[in-house]
Amino acid sequence: MRKSSTMRRNDRKIQGGEDQDQETRLEYLPIFLSVADQDVVVLGGSDGAAAKVRLLRRAGARVRLFARTLGPEMGELARVGQVALAGDRPTVDGLMGCRLAFDDGVDTDASAFLRARAPGLGLLVNTIDIPQACDFIVPAIVDRSPVVVAISTGGASPALAKLVRQRVESVLPAGLGRLARALLACREGVKRVLPTGRARLRFWDSFLTDARLDRLARCPVEQMGEQVAEDVESALSGTSDIDPAGEVTLVGAGPGDPGLLSLAAAQALRTADVVLHDALVSREVLDMVRKEARLISVGKRAGGAAMPQDMINRLIVTHARRGVRVVRLKGGDPFIFGRGGEEQAHLIAHGIHPRVIGGTTAALGVAATLGIPLTHRGVARSLRLVTGALGEGVEGSGVRNWGDLADPETTLCLYMAGRAVAEVARGLMAGGLSATTPVAAVWSGCTADQEHAFCSLGELALWTGDPRNGHPLLFIVGAVVAFAPAWKESRDQSGVQTG
Repeated sequence: MRKSSTMRRNDRKIQGGEDQDQETRLEYLPIFLSVADQDVVVLGGSDGAAAKVRLLRRAGARVRLFARTLGPEMGELARVGQVALAGDRPTVDGLMGCRLAFDDGVDTDASAFLRARAPGLGLLVNTIDIPQACDFIVPAIVDRSPVVVAISTGGASPALAKLVRQRVESVLPAGLGRLARALLACREGVKRVLPTGRARLRFWDSFLTDARLDRLARCPVEQMGEQVAEDVESALSGTSDIDPAGEVTLVGAGPGDPGLLSLAAAQALRTADVVLHDALVSREVLDMVRKEARLISVGKRAGGAAMPQDMINRLIVTHARRGVRVVRLKGGDPFIFGRGGEEQAHLIAHGIHPRVIGGTTAALGVAATLGIPLTHRGVARSLRLVTGALGEGVEGSGVRNWGDLADPETTLCLYMAGRAVAEVARGLMAGGLSATTPVAAVWSGCTADQEHAFCSLGELALWTGDPRNGHPLLFIVGAVVAFAPAWKESRDQSGVQTG
């Protein structure tokens, strides 16, 4: 079966407002620990231990060194007074009062003594390059002090952590630390104008856009503080009467791949307080939500339990009236079979005017993964997106005008049509569309679980049921399907073949 790249379904969710955190367990709790003017033990005189000493000294720690021999780097650190030589071997008295210990693991007897005594002394130990012998680990860091980014693989691959660090360093401007210090100087002024924490949070979220960060971080050193102060004062001039009411943004999450999110959608997720999300929103997209935000699953599945739409509407209003920033995160695009229009109307009726950020609808994402041009000069001059989710049936219901839909120069994308697709196919042929018209069926489009199959419209009319029931399913009907690179291969086989 042909798989598309990207992701798995998210299982970090809140059902009915109750937290159900099902993410992979963190191997280590990421924290930033102050060791300024604190005593820290280093055991061993190797170059690896010397690297830890340099890091500790940058953080303001006092280092007690136990070592039988000193390598060249540690010898130099001792010569210039960066460490206090405490003896050849650790002693209980020598360990007293220390918070952390770093062990290079060279002197195994000394290491065993340290490990045996550490728990009783409340001492946390890091044994360099031996993760299983560590109470804590030291991440790779990107230093733009006071901005510091920590990167860890939980000890699985320090080389990978280093590579990630190098990539992060390449995209963070060198002036980021100066910018952070300039912003710190502006905080009291902002606090005087905006006395509530919520108002200040909104201000800074709107002030620190990607474009402004890039511009200010490039300022010359001597101009940085003045320029930041001017920008903050200008931005504050119209915000002293900030409305304390909440905000609602209807956001399209796309079909699954987080790479298909717009920049505006990603920014909304980074600043949301509450996110009410569909069941089909992928884990990778939800992982972009800031960790302090509350996630509430309000998803609906065909044939399964569902939260009624009126309850979803009430939840959005309830949270908005608490003065928080609410994101209603919908798979695909909010206004394409997403009931976003209903939610917008409900919000406006309750005095809340939402912002809408569109998303990539499934038809566009799926067609791109298969190489299907939804329109093509001389083949398809129009595109129609149609829902097949009709409880009262399709044929004879009066809802579908098959004569209108059965246009050989139109590409049809059928959403939610799995149960009625055979009737749809027969209706299209009755309306004049050829039984040889190519069709693509795609399950779980734009995710790591994507699968697809090709057939003709006549073969589709014989469809007896969805073999992957429960997976989102989209049909693309039209001559353009034959442009998919895998189409010819599938036609060399008989019947509906999986790609």
